Formats: sequence, structure tokens, C-alpha cells
Amino acid sequence: MTRMDLLDEDAELGAEQVFSLVLFALTVLSLLFAYLYWWASETTSMLDGVVFAVTFSVLMGAHEVGHWLTARRHGFAVSLPMFIPFPIVFGTLGAIIAIKERPPNRRAMLEMALAGPAFGFVAMLVVLGLFPLLNGHVETGDLLGVPLLMRMGTWLLGVDCIPTAGGSPLLHGVWLACVVTGLNLVPLRGLDGGRVFQALGFPMSGWHEKVVLAALVALGLYLWAGWWVWVVVIVLMRDNGAKVADESKPIGTIVRVVAWLTYAVILFAVCVPSPLALSSGLDFISALSLP
Repeated sequence: MTRMDLLDEDAELGAEQVFSLVLFALTVLSLLFAYLYWWASETTSMLDGVVFAVTFSVLMGAHEVGHWLTARRHGFAVSLPMFIPFPIVFGTLGAIIAIKERPPNRRAMLEMALAGPAFGFVAMLVVLGLFPLLNGHVETGDLLGVPLLMRMGTWLLGVDCIPTAGGSPLLHGVWLACVVTGLNLVPLRGLDGGRVFQALGFPMSGWHEKVVLAALVALGLYLWAGWWVWVVVIVLMRDNGAKVADESKPIGTIVRVVAWLTYAVILFAVCVPSPLALSSGLDFISALSLP
């Protein structure tokens, strides 16, 4: 590699770093705005918005660091985390890391895909463990959709970790991290779930993809219409699926079992099929059909 190539590479990395930092800053501001505008009650303060934005950003940051560190350990390049600001309701659509070069084998891709949710999950456990020391709120208002992780936190800690509309911004940050992580584990191209399934030998196109998308549409129809928005976002953001350099190198049985267990535990712990107490798609259709 020539000196000019090194300079070009440094310039590209510098531009990527600036872009990543700008998106991160915009996402923090978007989270703060969304919390104060969409979530605020009479007692909500600016500090509450900051706690929410910082909590979620730390949890998603841990998720993305897991991807990045694991990719570096296996020797293939990925981009820096790119957070996505979206100042409506949640304040963000999460974050993405682009794979710049092929992982060396399917095990490397599998570990990279699972490392993000695993790092984020551990960070959620730490935050929930600190919650009894940090909480200054009384949980009031309507219940949000409650992931199993937060129900288990209530049982283990002896403190109410069930998030409500007028409750703790720290719990709201953990709750949103659960929602985004659960979405990211859906087995579709461009998502961590899709990369896990692809690494384990499942196709990520054709009838499989249509079945998963149909299931999400059904969730929107019967549980929460917001799933229809996520379907559009997923379709717009999906890629062609990551390829690996050596498809022939097998994944051992023990690694497969550990991978499936890790995937299942995290998915069931964070999954929130109906995040908000809003109308289902059927309710909207019925309202539109009324004279």
C-alpha cells in the first residue's frame, strides 16, 4: 500500500468518524425531543429527558460496540455505529453497522451478529440492577408493553421495574432498548436476526422472507398498528445479506446450540409484541369504515 493510499484511507476514516459522531449527537437530541414532546406528563422535567436519552444511548452503544469488537477480533472491517435519529414517538430507529468486507467464515458472522444483542442485554441487566439505587419516580399511568426482562427484574430486585407512561425515564430507556433489540432479532436481511439465521444456514430471501413479513403485518393487524411502520422501515433498509469468504468451514454442534440458546433467551427476554397501548390495525380499519 502506497503512502497516498494510506492518506486516502485516513481521510475516509476521519470522515466516517465525523459522520458517526454527528448522527449520534442528532439521535441524542432526537431522543430528548421525543421524550419531552411525546412522552411528557405534568411532572416530566428536562432532566428526565436527559436520563432517558443517555440510558438508551448507553444501551444501544453497548450493542454496537459488541458488533464492532467481535468483527475486529475476527479480522474483518465494519463501519462505525451509525445511529438513526427519528423524532417521532420513540426518537430513533436504532443504529446500524455496515459490513465493509466479508467475514472469514460463517462462525465469524454468527458471533458478530449475536455479540451486539448479547452486549446490549448484559448492559440492560446492569442498568436494571442499579435501578433501585437510582430511581426517584413512582410508576403511574398506563402500562407499556412489558418485556419478560423487566418482569424478572421486579421479581429478583423486589422493586417495581414495570414501566408505565408516567414513570421512570431510566425504565423507559431500558424499555425502548428492549423494543429495538427485539425488532433487530427478527430474521430478515439487514437485521441481526437475519445474519444469525444466515450464518446457521437458513436462506434469507424468497418464501422465508415473505412469511416473516406477513407475520409482522399480522402483528400490526391484531396487536399494534405501529408494526406496519416497522415493516416499511425494514423493507427500505434491508440489504442483500452478508456473504462470507469461506462457506465451507462448518460451525460445530456446540457453537450452534449455544447460538440458538443465546438467540432464544435474549429474544424472549426483550420481545414486546404490543409496545404501546394504542389501537390495532383492525381498530383503525373499523374507525375508517364508520359513517
